[in-house]
Amino acid sequence: MSHFADFQERLKQALPDQHQLLEKLGQRHDDKPFELMSALAERHILPHGRMCQFWGDCLGKAYVNPFEIELPDGDGKQLPRKVASIGQSIVLHTLENASTVGMAEPDNERLIASFKKILGREISPV
Repeated sequence: MSHFADFQERLKQALPDQHQLLEKLGQRHDDKPFELMSALAERHILPHGRMCQFWGDCLGKAYVNPFEIELPDGDGKQLPRKVASIGQSIVLHTLENASTVGMAEPDNERLIASFKKILGREISPV
């Protein structure tokens, strides 16, 4: 089963009374989970954080809400703004030689390698 199909199944289990809407939106946003999440968020069907948690579970990655933590700042502790924007990523925590990075695509090995070079630390994607 694809990550997207697993995501749809988790949504259907969490929202059994919204089955028809989820089918319709799933077809409209086929294999585009972020578009599906946006459509559901616009309709106030499920809190955004819960959807992100479902998506992270489908990927086998932890979900960390960036609004509930204190982000590191200072030289070399955060990605450059343009890089963070392009990669849809942000450093959530730094400890010695490792950084936890919140990423829209935490399985993107190319981005992880780039972040490792930029930050000079190991990267733990979430």
